[in-house]
Amino acid sequence: MEDSIKEFIEKKCLCLSEYLTSMLSIQRKIKSPIEKMFYLEWHYQRLFSQRGEYFLLPQFQQTDITGKYIVDFLVTDIFINNPIIVIEIDGHDFHEKTKEQVRKDKIRERFITKNVKKFLRFSGSEVFENPGKAVNEVMSLINEIEKGG
Repeated sequence: MEDSIKEFIEKKCLCLSEYLTSMLSIQRKIKSPIEKMFYLEWHYQRLFSQRGEYFLLPQFQQTDITGKYIVDFLVTDIFINNPIIVIEIDGHDFHEKTKEQVRKDKIRERFITKNVKKFLRFSGSEVFENPGKAVNEVMSLINEIEKGG
């Protein structure tokens, strides 16, 4: 019995190690510090929740979903065939500085919302001040979608 307990622990530790290694490797590719905060908070909460059946894909682009646009994050099911939520985190330096940028963002958002269930936009300061609250809002929206909302 002791051997099977030891084997169980070793397998779980290996699995957790592989998960963390993969997650940390991906987060290194995210350039925005605010987006990194969101990504790491998502995975931190995922470790302690029942939300393991959803993926958070950073810097996502797929022609049939986002067209020519790259989105900050896409929440999808484990089969990556059901795009659920697009998440944009707007830094102060880039978004809504000019009328032209606002116009481009609105065109982009309209295109993307045709292909996903929900589109969430957070300000960088919202995520910076409380990344857990932003992630909880996404988790709540997932629950709402699951219930048919």
